[in-house]
Amino acid sequence: MLGHELHGLSPEARAIRKAHFVRIPQWGAVDSLNVAVATSVALYEYARQHGTRVPSARPKAQRN
Repeated sequence: MLGHELHGLSPEARAIRKAHFVRIPQWGAVDSLNVAVATSVALYEYARQHGTRVPSARPKAQRN
């Protein structure tokens, strides 16, 4: 589940015991991230921590 930029998750959503909560630290003048950016950051960090590799979109060079 992803929460609202300002208000986060509702009390009902926070009450779900199987949920894992994360915060994305922010510095500077940024007060919030939109849900697409926050999801991208969270998925990237999950993949980084768990060693998940995404195949490159670039074709491999052909060897002759």
